[in-house]
Amino acid sequence: MTKVLTTVPFTGFYESWHSWNLDRAEESITQDDHGNPMFSLFEHTNIDYSAVFLAYAESYVDSFSSEFDVVLAYESMSSPREYNFTTDILFAEMDIARAYLLFREVRLDGRLDEYAKRRFTSRDGFSSFYDPDWREWGDFSSWDPNQIGTVLAAYVESDSDRFRDWESMESMESAECNGYLDSWIWEAIPPADAERIGKVISYLRDRESRQWRTTSDMRRANLPFTQTPLGAE
Repeated sequence: MTKVLTTVPFTGFYESWHSWNLDRAEESITQDDHGNPMFSLFEHTNIDYSAVFLAYAESYVDSFSSEFDVVLAYESMSSPREYNFTTDILFAEMDIARAYLLFREVRLDGRLDEYAKRRFTSRDGFSSFYDPDWREWGDFSSWDPNQIGTVLAAYVESDSDRFRDWESMESMESAECNGYLDSWIWEAIPPADAERIGKVISYLRDRESRQWRTTSDMRRANLPFTQTPLGAE
């Protein structure tokens, strides 16, 4: 079946729910025996965050597909060099027949009119490359990922509260509960650094269970020389 490429509604990794979600995972990884995060453990560690973001993005697309009953296959992610004007963009493949059914639905009920106008109307600080009237875009079969993505966004974001609540509270819930976020971060740490950090964390987390030695304990441990193996000879 013919596929089309679409963008996927996603708020990106810059100062968003998703960046906060990964920050929480780092906190969880580095907690000491009192539950206090020790971010200093990562200060001199070269974590490959691009690998973390990639794994996260793939999982997000799967979760999105299940939630909104739209079969998508993760294709790629585009990240800006600077986050001044845009953010990370996810791309996925979907069946063109399914895309067209969504198009018909949001076209007939007016959601596409409203969303395209809101998304592509030029204003101060923003010059749109697309006409805010989707009817000027030409034949549906020639639409690019941003235009197909506008259909998808109009479909899921028409009920804005549902999409916002899902993205901020449920989109990565399964991945978080199953420990995937922690695993993605660990896998992105160089092996030598991961071993070093793991030893420090284990030591600090086990500290509470170790028996404290009082001054009396230490004095009792200082046996007279005659009672030591050498002194007994």
